[in-house]
Amino acid sequence: MHSEILKPVVVLIAWTLVMLVWMMAVRLPAMKAAGIDMTKLKGGRGSDADGVLPAKAQWKAHNYNHLFEQPTCFYAVSFVIAFTGTGDGINAWIAW
Repeated sequence: MHSEILKPVVVLIAWTLVMLVWMMAVRLPAMKAAGIDMTKLKGGRGSDADGVLPAKAQWKAHNYNHLFEQPTCFYAVSFVIAFTGTGDGINAWIAW
């Protein structure tokens, strides 16, 4: 199946992966600098680190988390549009 609407989906997935790598590259050294032992961590949320890690390291994690909120609706709608064969033209333009 080829549908133009899948191109923005692929780009958003790629951006999510870029943010994952960027977050890990910044956050892991920040955790080490804060004296956090990764082997002793148990559960929790990423926002628990807001008071411990610098804001500059945390905003990347917040961005990454946001990429799993609203875009999930975008993915679902895009796949439905692609499967129904109406993923070209105005629908693809709106997706961009």
